[in-house]
Amino acid sequence: MSTLLAPMPQRVHVLACGVLSADLRTLAACMPATLTLDLLPGKLHATPHDLRRRLQERIDAVSASRSADVIAIAYGVCGRGTVGLTARDIPLRIPRVHDCIALFLGSDAAYREQFGRFPGTYYVSAGWVEEGMGSGSSSAADERAEWEAQHGAENAAAIGDFLSSWKRNYQRAAFIDTGIGNRHCAGVAQRMASENGWRYEELQGSHALLTLLLSGADDDRILEVPPGFCTQFDAVARRLTALPPVASTGGRGARPAAAATATPARSVRAARSGLGLGIDAGGTYTDAAIFDWGANRVLAKSKAPTSHWDYAIGIDAALAKLPEPLLRQVAMVSVSTTLATNAIVEGKGQKVGLLLLPPVDGDDFEGYIHHRPVRTVRGRMGIDGVPQVPVDPDEVRRVARQLVKDEGVRAIAVTGYASHVNPAQELEVMALVQEATGLPVTCGHEVSSIRNYRVRAETAALNARIIPCLQALMERLRESLTSRGIPAPMMVVRSDGSLMNLETALVRPVETLLSGPAASVAGARFLCDLTDALVIDIGGTTSDTAVLHAGVVRTDPDGATVGHWRTHVQALAVRTLGLGGDSEIRYDRHAWQVGPRRVTPVCRLGENALPAGIEACLSWMESHRAALADSASRMIYARLPTPVQSVVTPRQQATLDLLEQRPACAQQLVVAAGCLKPAFLDLEPLLEQQLVRVFGFTATDALHLLGRMTFWETALSRRYATLLGESAGLDADALARLTDELVVRRVARELLMTRLVDLTGTRSIEGDHGFVARALLERGLRERCDELGVDLRLGIPVIGIGAPAAFFLPGAAQLLNTETVIPKDGDVANAIGAITSGIRVERKAEIHPDERGAFHVAGVAGAPVFAEMAEAQDFAEQALRTMVHELACKAGAVDPDVELSVRDRVAAVADGEELFIGRTLVAVASGLPGIQ
Repeated sequence: MSTLLAPMPQRVHVLACGVLSADLRTLAACMPATLTLDLLPGKLHATPHDLRRRLQERIDAVSASRSADVIAIAYGVCGRGTVGLTARDIPLRIPRVHDCIALFLGSDAAYREQFGRFPGTYYVSAGWVEEGMGSGSSSAADERAEWEAQHGAENAAAIGDFLSSWKRNYQRAAFIDTGIGNRHCAGVAQRMASENGWRYEELQGSHALLTLLLSGADDDRILEVPPGFCTQFDAVARRLTALPPVASTGGRGARPAAAATATPARSVRAARSGLGLGIDAGGTYTDAAIFDWGANRVLAKSKAPTSHWDYAIGIDAALAKLPEPLLRQVAMVSVSTTLATNAIVEGKGQKVGLLLLPPVDGDDFEGYIHHRPVRTVRGRMGIDGVPQVPVDPDEVRRVARQLVKDEGVRAIAVTGYASHVNPAQELEVMALVQEATGLPVTCGHEVSSIRNYRVRAETAALNARIIPCLQALMERLRESLTSRGIPAPMMVVRSDGSLMNLETALVRPVETLLSGPAASVAGARFLCDLTDALVIDIGGTTSDTAVLHAGVVRTDPDGATVGHWRTHVQALAVRTLGLGGDSEIRYDRHAWQVGPRRVTPVCRLGENALPAGIEACLSWMESHRAALADSASRMIYARLPTPVQSVVTPRQQATLDLLEQRPACAQQLVVAAGCLKPAFLDLEPLLEQQLVRVFGFTATDALHLLGRMTFWETALSRRYATLLGESAGLDADALARLTDELVVRRVARELLMTRLVDLTGTRSIEGDHGFVARALLERGLRERCDELGVDLRLGIPVIGIGAPAAFFLPGAAQLLNTETVIPKDGDVANAIGAITSGIRVERKAEIHPDERGAFHVAGVAGAPVFAEMAEAQDFAEQALRTMVHELACKAGAVDPDVELSVRDRVAAVADGEELFIGRTLVAVASGLPGIQ
């Protein structure tokens, strides 16, 4: 398309570097257009800001005089001196080359070929010599004499060595003969080669690129800059491009403000009536709560230990503690769970085949994908979503059938490059795979709208893999609900805290990755009227922290990370710390440590063993004190009645046989096995398979000893704490007080770091001056007390949820001089968040101008190219509104509201004007789940 520029211009004003003067004068005689040569001095590429200023001044002057039809700029990128030039009333033409060498050689391809052969080449041309870019009038000997006279012989030698150091980067001098007859200039290159010991070559030049520039021909090697557009450097494509300034984008009034990254779901406080059941299957406990929407209060709540080998066991146990008459009145059930996270970390799920449609030049992309098995099939798109290579239906069918036959896959994931812009080829491949195999298929664009192709592919594969895991849980949960007379519809919490119905969750289970932390934030937000606060959920295994701004928690732009898998799952920005009520307390390297390992509190040992067995275990430990050398040797192991098949070694089986009789500490197992230390027992696989449970001293035990908790057997905690504290000279009560202090300071430190990350983006206090930050932090948290005092102030209140929060958060908040809010029913906030959240669906589209002035819409399938920004925005808005409304209804929302926000991306250019780069439109549909 060259319609934006006047075809075959009659008057061409040429702005050029002086080194091109001889060649341009030769060309001017044979060009049909009238050329006006406007030559700038050479070497301006060394001062790109000055080059840009001079070029813009001349562009403005020619535009004001209207003395040309087009301005041809005979420069390359030249240190980015041509980046940020704005065309006024007259269009610009600029060659897409790095520098003038390509103009002498005739093409950028010829320059790249020479660079590949000899990167260290000093190029010489006739124009280069005539502009005085070569050796000056004075010789090297004359220069050395002048330096000696001014600075002395020794300094002169140093100056000469420094000023000639650039020559070490070259191994060749090449004369480019462009055919203009100045062959004598080759002598300059020959002399340089001889003086410096370089190789000498003559290269055949060409005026092909300069001819294209001056003739007005429509060619992609020449950038055409329409009036009002500005030059920009595309770092991805590594070439010049043209974009319009903000004022020319057809924006409707002032530029809209940036949209919030997360929007609170529609309030349910007065919008619903009846009862709802919220369930959170967490890492340690499963919580359940019956919530009265009309009265806005919890009617009943319960907790039960989570059974990791079967989450349904813990859920069923929690439901069994709730009043049956209330359960039968439940109109909706909503669940948050760590199942998806654990399934991915533990490698569970069905086998999935991944089909890739990589970039045009990325046929070996399989090597960058962690998932296996993976295959590449035909079908390619450019980065703009324009198809480059069509899909081969026969190949897709054949490869899909081979994956089923040879690899035994039970599902397929399909991901194409730029499918977030245009999913057409992904959808085509999905239909072909389903036709050929009948297997379920997950497409990359369904689970991600983010650009990173590799992560999008792996997110799709993970989603397909864990579908059976969530299906099995939901089937068991449905059985449990039905048996209690609860036929209510089921919802599942997404990682961003919103809800989706069961049908949607079973198709996209990967979206539940961090639903537990998301439900806790939603619960805290619901239980408190605070709009700006820090939220901490202290559980049995971990503590999750997040920051509320105006009632909103931002989402993590990079997506959720689970184990070594990066995903594009939209998740709240939550920090997780390995600190909870069941964190292990141990003496390690002459210091007491808390976590990150979770163990079962010793006070709960009676739940897993008979009193006689417990007494035998503790008595053995008390009579073998000298053998209990460290914390690891004191850990107590008990057999679990796990109804799962397992594979164990003979030594592991011997350990299991001993534990069938009674619990035993690690040192007792070492003696029985005849090995040297607990590490040789290979107990970790038994823990991972849920065959045994490990007990140790925890914060929960400390709370029992301090009289602040009385749920379990304090006497067991005291006997174990006495054994554990002996090596450090602490009795049981002293160890309990120390544990309380350690946990409080760890909580305070995490709250402070969460606040710092939110305010500054700082993720660590390490670095060149990290010791100063650590010293201040230690004194501010009272970890070290001396003459230096530091007063810390968090600045916002802290909402604490989770059962341990009431015990540890007030002390941490006191260190940070802030207010603590422990809401009523905060111990089951996750379950409350699950049942009080709404449905929220967000999608975005981006509008980008091209260098010809047309506008492209990315993120909406089948979008045409638009001549006007207003047309592109109208199309994108309508498409997004329709899309999110349909998705929200599909997820279970009734009459969802749709809100749309717009954000422009701009950049400042040389003359202070703002350059329009693109417009992002974000549509959010939110509503309440329908209750049948």
